[in-house]
Amino acid sequence: MQPLPGNSRLPVLFVSPCAFDSIRQRHHAFAELFSENGFPTLFINPLKTSGFSISIAKINKMNILSIRVPFKAAQFPGINAIAVKIALTMVKNSGVSKNSVLWIGDPAFSSATDWKWSSIVYDRCDLHGFFPGQIKSAWRKHESAIYKRADVIFATTELIKKDSENNGAKNVVLLPNAVHSSWVKEKRTSFPMFPPLRIISAGAHFEWIDFKWLEMFTNNPKISLNIVGPGRGCDFSRLINLPGVTYHGIVGHDKLRQIVDSCHVGLIPFKKMKLTLAVDPIKAYEYKARGLLIWSSDIPELFHHPFVDRVVEDSDELKKAIKEYEFNRSYNLSEPGMTGKIILPTWEERFREVLGQVEIK
Repeated sequence: MQPLPGNSRLPVLFVSPCAFDSIRQRHHAFAELFSENGFPTLFINPLKTSGFSISIAKINKMNILSIRVPFKAAQFPGINAIAVKIALTMVKNSGVSKNSVLWIGDPAFSSATDWKWSSIVYDRCDLHGFFPGQIKSAWRKHESAIYKRADVIFATTELIKKDSENNGAKNVVLLPNAVHSSWVKEKRTSFPMFPPLRIISAGAHFEWIDFKWLEMFTNNPKISLNIVGPGRGCDFSRLINLPGVTYHGIVGHDKLRQIVDSCHVGLIPFKKMKLTLAVDPIKAYEYKARGLLIWSSDIPELFHHPFVDRVVEDSDELKKAIKEYEFNRSYNLSEPGMTGKIILPTWEERFREVLGQVEIK
């Protein structure tokens, strides 16, 4: 992809670990901002298998690429390099120049760094290798290859930054998450009636979610629990069918804000495991932007998160939290979560930080 007519800015090729039409993540926000600011932008969805094809859909000015390759093998970097080469060859044949910025969000594309690019960015948001079913050594190999060639590595947390540096990465920049500016600018004017206490858990409800902890909320008659986003497994199926639970499914970002605005409290329901040691949940930024109190499960790394109001360890602690909410609701003029003291970073502000670190015109 050459620069647009009259536009000297370099193309940016995003390799994302999640599809563009999935729940909104950090990679979506940055890709959209590059596109909105005049950079020719391509967004590669996760590769699909059992085929050999490429299709391109245009959303606003951004090209969304869906690629099918004969196979992929992320757990075996040497073999996976063949799949990546096939995918990039199809991208190149579709008119994309290597005179582009390569933005890697999925380290399984590590072999793409063997190609010549204008610059290479690795946006590291997770402790890869610790997702359920992953082989740690394989992901370390992927990331080691990226560290050798990346011009800059962005890390969402201090733990990820230190882990990257300890494993050979250079020029690692701390770049935490943020919230869409519209969630901050369009102030919330009212809250739903209480009781019941309307609580929301938004995001992917996969193996790193503490479903027993979420079930604890359903056992309290003063609570109405709302679940938003994809999920899998027997525990998830059981949860969304419990009395007092409303499952909204997978929704767009605007619809999500409407559901958040119908609630009083936002939950961060992570299990205590290696993967969640390095979390900087986007949901925390979004909940707080809409004035919700934020309660988390018993994760040490969330004790001091600037937006987490309370760690709820068990049912006794939950009862205390509800009583405290009732008291504040009775005697405060504003909602407990609307203190006005918290400054929330926006993706636009993070984007300016990116431009200050990446050699891009």
